[in-house]
Amino acid sequence: KNGGNVAGIQANINKILLQSNPLRSSVALGGCSGTLIGYSREGSPMVLTAAHCVREGGSRNVWLNNLNDGSKADRGVRGIYAEVVAYSGRGYRSYETKDLALMKLHPNDEQLKQIKKRGFARISPRKDFVQVDDKVTMIGCPVSTFYSRSCNVLRIDQTTGTDSLRTDLEPYKGQSGGGLFKGRHLVGVVQSWRDGRARGGFGNLQSIYKLLDDSGYSYLYEIFFVFVFK
Repeated sequence: KNGGNVAGIQANINKILLQSNPLRSSVALGGCSGTLIGYSREGSPMVLTAAHCVREGGSRNVWLNNLNDGSKADRGVRGIYAEVVAYSGRGYRSYETKDLALMKLHPNDEQLKQIKKRGFARISPRKDFVQVDDKVTMIGCPVSTFYSRSCNVLRIDQTTGTDSLRTDLEPYKGQSGGGLFKGRHLVGVVQSWRDGRARGGFGNLQSIYKLLDDSGYSYLYEIFFVFVFK
């Protein structure tokens, strides 16, 4: 019996990993970017982005990645209404300002069907999963075009906060809110760029965890989430 349970859990884990595709799970917000990171307990798709891309308590339309041309947004799927359900503003004077936001999508039946085809990005449940000198990939969608670019991690702060992870490549304008990935796992969120200095600023995993913990969405990154997702 226990062997069957373990096999079932492993099958569920494999299903989640197969569904985890960084590019397909990336979304456009019209001048900013974001990442599908799973579903609420009620079954609503959830998107992680940067706080400076949205308003606290506000809403945005979200466009999906094109399955036939991953470099483009899918304009065949009408913009999906999304409300901001968690927000931590941008700032550099306090570790409490993390420049992160979580949005809950409200798709119609056809939009939900399209979202499920994209899968979602798995947030790494281990903050030490990404290290200095690791090769990572940033993804974002400025002006309806998705860019996927490799870079190296230069620094990771041991606290939460805006720009708490740095890379040796600056994001393009419009990539704000997009994901930073190590393999298939989300390890950061695009937050800033330094013109001509080849430096990018990102929210680190600790900051992501804190935002989700404080808003009651810890299950979106905790390891047991892969066991209960259907």
